[in-house]
Amino acid sequence: MNYITNSLSEAELLVHSTRLSMVIFSWPIVFCILGLVFIIASLAWVGLFILLIGLLWALAMFLKIKFSEYGVTNRRVVFKVGVFSTIAGDLLLQQIEGVQLEQSLWGRLFNYGKIVVTGSGGTKRSITDINKPLDFKKAIEKEVAAIHKSAIV
Repeated sequence: MNYITNSLSEAELLVHSTRLSMVIFSWPIVFCILGLVFIIASLAWVGLFILLIGLLWALAMFLKIKFSEYGVTNRRVVFKVGVFSTIAGDLLLQQIEGVQLEQSLWGRLFNYGKIVVTGSGGTKRSITDINKPLDFKKAIEKEVAAIHKSAIV
């Protein structure tokens, strides 16, 4: 969480962080296996080409996991994605109007999913394929509730 910890302001604390799920390796692994099947079936050039695509795709997914960060602080939801070009952003907790969790059957089985954070004015930020999305959602909701509670008092 290098980007997130470096971007914390004074008195801001990181309360929850997550990374992308390893499930993003599933298609590259399928391509690698398919390439090996073609190599075994004496279609070496086709197999090597498919295997190379699978390996390059797996490398790209590894870099995506390595350089993507998602966190909840006591003031905002922060994210950074990208390897060569970076997209970083945040959404202040007091501007959050809703948090939605989307999980497929596979997502529930392998504990990954998508979080959609809706901010004031209808702005939406989607965070896809993250580990333990329910924990991330709960962390956002807990911090939003704390912000609103302190605003009432």
